[in-house]
Amino acid sequence: RTIVGRMKTVIEQIEAGEEGGEGGAAYSRLEKRFEQQRELLLQKMRNTQKDPPHRQASYWLNQLMDDKVWHVDEYTDVLEDDSQCNLEELAAIAKRMLADTTLEVLLTGGGAAMAGEMGPTKAAAIGNELRELLPNACEGPSQATTGRAGTVKLPTEPESNGLIVQRIVSDPTNENSAVTMHLQAGVETGVASGRDVDEQRMSAQEHAALDVIARLVYPSIFKTLRTQQQLGYLVSGYAARFDGIAGLTLVCQSSNTPPSEIQRRMDEWMVTFGEEIMEMSEEDISTNAKALAASIIQKSDSMLDQHQIYAGEVQQMRYDFDRRERRAPEVSNVTKADVLAAWKKWYAPGIASRKPVMMHFYSLKHAQEEGLLPSAETSADGGDNTDQDAEAHACNKDERTVVTDLSSLREFKQGRPKYPTLAQKWWS
Repeated sequence: RTIVGRMKTVIEQIEAGEEGGEGGAAYSRLEKRFEQQRELLLQKMRNTQKDPPHRQASYWLNQLMDDKVWHVDEYTDVLEDDSQCNLEELAAIAKRMLADTTLEVLLTGGGAAMAGEMGPTKAAAIGNELRELLPNACEGPSQATTGRAGTVKLPTEPESNGLIVQRIVSDPTNENSAVTMHLQAGVETGVASGRDVDEQRMSAQEHAALDVIARLVYPSIFKTLRTQQQLGYLVSGYAARFDGIAGLTLVCQSSNTPPSEIQRRMDEWMVTFGEEIMEMSEEDISTNAKALAASIIQKSDSMLDQHQIYAGEVQQMRYDFDRRERRAPEVSNVTKADVLAAWKKWYAPGIASRKPVMMHFYSLKHAQEEGLLPSAETSADGGDNTDQDAEAHACNKDERTVVTDLSSLREFKQGRPKYPTLAQKWWS
């Protein structure tokens, strides 16, 4: 109530100030605060160019996987444009947003607080109280969409000979390069939606096996690339999902090794990891599966923690509130045969169905060493043209499919099939 009420008050003050009425003083204060906040947000967005290479790689991976998404540079362009970013536009957009707001009330509690009809009654009361503040008086289901556009289907390795997104980090103070490798699998299990996407879902057994593989990956890749080979201080591997499409992500950031060599070592590790799980005993696989299952259903430390877990289901528009309780037994029952079958279907080097994408982010030093930049362009003078020069001189030194900028990335996405979004309209 406080937040929505304050939004309405600010909109009224802006409109009163526009009309030149008594709200002039309030309008002036809002205008000053608006400019301060705009400058802070602009500074934050500009500073993303100074993010660590592994974080920039993660951002660009999301740019690739999400079908329709704006880039931070496009947000920056709007913020810098006075004709698009001003108090009047802010008020108009806020009014449109409030007029098409769909309320979703999540009430988490226990015992007497949620007994019988108490929970639904309380949730309805909160929703009705907020609804009174909104200009939308529609009584029927919202016609709003989920706002999700789906996930890009990556090409198989035979299709693309391997897909690389190659970027040069423009920050002259940065000494690190990074490789993020993502292997796309299939549609995860979940609540049936009654749509075509349900027919594309993996079996619960296969989905659980992929989670166990991810648990086995981290200690193995860390030991090999970080401890034994000393490639970099940041090495990781974990299960990753993009709007319900499962996968495996591997990360290595290094100051002493360029991305091309990191990738070669990562590829070698993939082969040896496949051999490792082949040699693991059934007991070792079962122990890891049961440990993962136990962590999935580990009791929350507080009601707030439990509420945040449920809120995550709402924010992702998945609404699978019993997901952890359902999936824990599935994971616990994973066998060595399940793990090997999932590995050989989705991740094993050399298989025709493997769908990898490699994000190669170069420091200026490594870019020069790899021949991606002429020596003259890599002077660390902090000039304004470093980023433009780096992008202009980035060149394809690889036989695989290489994407180097936002334009070529979007061109690649436009020609690719998409997985339909798994987001659901709970309210309709």
